[in-house]
Amino acid sequence: ELSLWRMIFEKLDRDHSGSVERIEVTQTLRDPELDPEFAALLHSELGLPDHVRREDGTRDLFDAIWNKMDVNRDQSVSFEEFTAFVRKVKKGGLADVEREGA
Repeated sequence: ELSLWRMIFEKLDRDHSGSVERIEVTQTLRDPELDPEFAALLHSELGLPDHVRREDGTRDLFDAIWNKMDVNRDQSVSFEEFTAFVRKVKKGGLADVEREGA
């Protein structure tokens, strides 16, 4: 699992800074060339919507997920924050995030 999470994290870290910023995730989700298999992984591992739009509420869901992921509120997510969040999602801990985003 950890190697899968590392691969996802590195793909999201578009500028290779060692952390993921919100804009990198939204750019990835909005990328017309986004591999459908990778998009499915983002959904299954992180609970992310397959797109982010203000009009349909997916932006609110994304914001709620981001706020849960960015524990220290420094506007970027470290690999440690990322893996802690994914573990929580895998244990079924996304229900509270989905309620907040709705």
